[in-house]
Amino acid sequence: MRMLKAIPEAMRMLKAIQEAMTMLKAIHETMTMLKAIQETKTMLKAIQETMTMLKAIQETMTMLKAIQETMTMLKAIRETMRMLKAIRETMRMLKAIQRQ
Repeated sequence: MRMLKAIPEAMRMLKAIQEAMTMLKAIHETMTMLKAIQETKTMLKAIQETMTMLKAIQETMTMLKAIQETMTMLKAIRETMRMLKAIRETMRMLKAIQRQ
């Protein structure tokens, strides 16, 4: 007779254990999701750092292009100076010829 009375109590305990297991499973799934979110945040931070580095590289490339353009201009100035020197020499020669 005692055994029959104990069955409903055992059933309630089993149901409570089952509910506790369901809650633990939900907590585990939540923890897994939180870990995935944390990993995603870490990845996003790494992507942001990469973007910052790429922006710095792009700015460096722009500066290098400006330097290259400056070098081209300096080369053109040097050639102009050579031409002016040649014109000056030609003028001297013409003056020397004119004096004769």
